[in-house]
Amino acid sequence: MKIYEVRHRGFTLIEVLVALALMAMIATILTTSLQICGHVWQRVTRAAANADEIAQAQEFLRRHLSTIYPYERIAADISMPEFLVSDGRSIEFSSAAPGFASDGPWRYQLRLSPDTHELEVRSRRDDPGGAGRNSEPWESETLLTRIESFAVEFWLKPDNTPGRWADRWTDSASLPHLIRIDVTFAPSDHRHWPTLYVEPRIDTPATCEFDAVSRRCRSGA
Repeated sequence: MKIYEVRHRGFTLIEVLVALALMAMIATILTTSLQICGHVWQRVTRAAANADEIAQAQEFLRRHLSTIYPYERIAADISMPEFLVSDGRSIEFSSAAPGFASDGPWRYQLRLSPDTHELEVRSRRDDPGGAGRNSEPWESETLLTRIESFAVEFWLKPDNTPGRWADRWTDSASLPHLIRIDVTFAPSDHRHWPTLYVEPRIDTPATCEFDAVSRRCRSGA
């Protein structure tokens, strides 16, 4: 009578331990890779959001500063505001209405709030013919947040003279050749503001009454 030996095939303890160690290494590598990918994705998303925020702010400024609405002040009424005025740290101007609507120009004010460090935009319908006595309330919105500084400069180039940058504007008779806007953020803020240059496109007062003799606009009474 033959007796057959039954052998049970399986893994040794060493093989099991090696397999577990390999699985732990693979799990560690996968977890680390997922964490790195998550951090990279967050940085890319944050950078894209910051770039989009800057692009939208610059597009808003470019659109409205390029369509500044020049009009002649009534010399006898000193309360009538200029169509463009700036002290270098803020700017106020008349420009095209939102969406280029046909309801006349709008008045815009841009300034940096020293308390909240926000670039605030205030707007309302302009009333050049009403001698600046507009009673409509201002609409306010935030263009950018967490700003360190906001600076506006104007390129001046009188005839036959070298051009220069001026940090204020009070000329009621003409527009600057260029408007430059610089914004800085805190050193720990990774946002970057490319210097914005805007060229006003309208160089003739919208209320101009052309004089064929002098070939100029008639001055307001």
